[in-house]
Amino acid sequence: MFDIPKLLRYYKRYSWLIILVPAVAVAVTYYFVKDLPDVYQAQTVISTGMTDAAKYGGSELASQSRQTYSNMMGMVRMKRVMDKVSYRLALHDLENESNRFRRENPVLETMTASEKQALISTIRKCLAENIPLVPSDPDVKPVFDFISATGYDRGFLTNSMQVNRYGESDFLGITFFAEQPELAAFAANTLASEFINYYEHVTFQSSHQSVSMLDSLLKEKERVMQEKNDQLRDYRVNSGVLNSSTHSGMLYQQVSSMEAKRSDKLAEIESIQGAIADINRRLNDPNGGYSLSNTVEYNNEIIGLDRQLDLANKRYIDNNFQERDKQRIDSLQEAKRRVVANAAASGSFGNPRESRQVLQQQVMELQTQLSSARSSIRTIDAGLTSARARYSAMVPTDASLQNYERAAELATSEYMEALNRYNQAGFVSDVGTRLNIVELGLPGQASKSKKIMYMGLSGVSTLFFCLAVLTLLCLLNRRIHNSDDLKLISGIDTIVSLNRVKTKRTNIRRIWEEAASNPQYEFYRDQLRTLRFDLNKELEKGKCGILAITSLGVGEGKSFVAGSLAYAFAMIGKKVLLIGEDTKVLHDVNDPSDKPKSNESPAEQQFETFLIERKIQTEDLITNLQRNRNNSSILERQDNENLVAGFKLLREQFDLIIIDVGSFTSINQVKEWLMFSDVSLAVFEAGRTIDNSAIGYLGYLKQYPGFKGWVLNKVETDFSPKSA
Repeated sequence: MFDIPKLLRYYKRYSWLIILVPAVAVAVTYYFVKDLPDVYQAQTVISTGMTDAAKYGGSELASQSRQTYSNMMGMVRMKRVMDKVSYRLALHDLENESNRFRRENPVLETMTASEKQALISTIRKCLAENIPLVPSDPDVKPVFDFISATGYDRGFLTNSMQVNRYGESDFLGITFFAEQPELAAFAANTLASEFINYYEHVTFQSSHQSVSMLDSLLKEKERVMQEKNDQLRDYRVNSGVLNSSTHSGMLYQQVSSMEAKRSDKLAEIESIQGAIADINRRLNDPNGGYSLSNTVEYNNEIIGLDRQLDLANKRYIDNNFQERDKQRIDSLQEAKRRVVANAAASGSFGNPRESRQVLQQQVMELQTQLSSARSSIRTIDAGLTSARARYSAMVPTDASLQNYERAAELATSEYMEALNRYNQAGFVSDVGTRLNIVELGLPGQASKSKKIMYMGLSGVSTLFFCLAVLTLLCLLNRRIHNSDDLKLISGIDTIVSLNRVKTKRTNIRRIWEEAASNPQYEFYRDQLRTLRFDLNKELEKGKCGILAITSLGVGEGKSFVAGSLAYAFAMIGKKVLLIGEDTKVLHDVNDPSDKPKSNESPAEQQFETFLIERKIQTEDLITNLQRNRNNSSILERQDNENLVAGFKLLREQFDLIIIDVGSFTSINQVKEWLMFSDVSLAVFEAGRTIDNSAIGYLGYLKQYPGFKGWVLNKVETDFSPKSA
């Protein structure tokens, strides 16, 4: 996670660099740009007339205008145009020595009159014959050397000119920058004139070639079209078919009509045959289909219905015209009507002999109609066969005719397209783009100086460069400067942060006595009091009798922290025993008055001697025991029982025992001393890093019982002076 406050502190730390580098860059830039000459500009405006041409040329020409403008702006920078301008500038200085643009020209001043005249003749020849300005040509080599010496070469022209289009208008602007207003105006106007001449020359040649090519193409397309139309005409004459679609349509209509007639006749034959079969069935019926039994049956049924109607009418009158009786009468009348209709349909009321004769007559008529229909079918089949044959013979003729028509139509379409392109190319060639200078470049005032802009860009760019470099260094910097960084990397909390004391030859007693007049002493003392308060609570609970202080590396200030903490506890009346390598932090070795008062210096008392003799010379509040510096194991000198007994004796004589157990560079001693401690602290110097080899030590500290956390030592702290 990116730490913004850390980055800001990093910027503050190197603020002198952030200020110094841009200031130096601005000063250096000023030194280089202070003598820059003033720059004058002149602008020549060219009208292309492309919008007017697009009005007559259509949308296709209008869509190409953007590409055409890009081609124009590229053509202005072509070498042939630039060479013409270089020739014109050199010729001006040679022919007008009093008004030449480059006043100080040592090359021109050393030339004789004959050399100048020869150079003028060569330049005029190059202009007339469009000879490029190249050093490889021996005839042009003197002109090339002269132009290079005077500074009128292509590099100068390219760097001093700008070509742009004014929005979507027809105007093209050529701007030229030079140290003299007359030079800027002359170069801009000459560049515009030479560009117009070159552009018209190129477009005329291109248009002429296009028209010639399209004319040849048009003649070829016309020949092909005439050939295809002649083939179509000859085929129509030979086949006798003028319009294939009309002729084949008529034949197809005849076939469809005759097929419809044939279907109607077949349906008619089927109906006649069905009628004949029905009449024959009735004639062959044993009962004749017209017997008296049928008549008697129908008569009896009608008589029965009449009787029922009489009874229903009587009941209707007797029941005072009830609705249900009326419905009964209606249903009986309907039944009687159906019976009468069926009897009439079956001919039950006529003469049977007469009915049979009628049926026989109908059979004869139907047979006559059947014979006529069959004859018509044969005639229709013959006509249908003939029509189908003519239609089948027409199909290949129709296909061939369609092929000829398509070929003729395609040839005509290609000819018309070629004709349109030819007419358009001829129109563009006659009415196409005409470039004109509508505004000449005139000498003007000097442009605003860019010195301030260059200096500002230099300062801003170097400022951002410094910030970028410092940001990168901050991201790559793994040094730990505060408790948050230490917690993030180690995962262990920091109990207190002690500031760096920058005064030389300082001991803890002087820090405590001079805290009122020295801000860094005062802050250090207050932080010690905070640490003492936290440890004193553990001491009062009986959990803290022996305090071990260690560090990951050598030189992190753990001995000074141990002595400072011993002095802090002595200030509240605690008897403290300090065991360590360096016990001189409580005394100033350069001050003779700051010496121990006893005859035997506490610094000479050895912890190993105490373990053997079990005697110790105690001071009033702080007693020192020197720890063995030979990196030897205390377990090798005394067994565990003697060590426990020795520490028990010390617990009875002192309120707090502080042991400087060394650093983890001697991890065996650290583990042995920590075995006898109740509470332990680890000192870490601000500005150091935790490498991979120390990661295992962190895990050991985390799991060790009684470990309270870090004491971040030598923290860089700003102390502002106190206001009165």
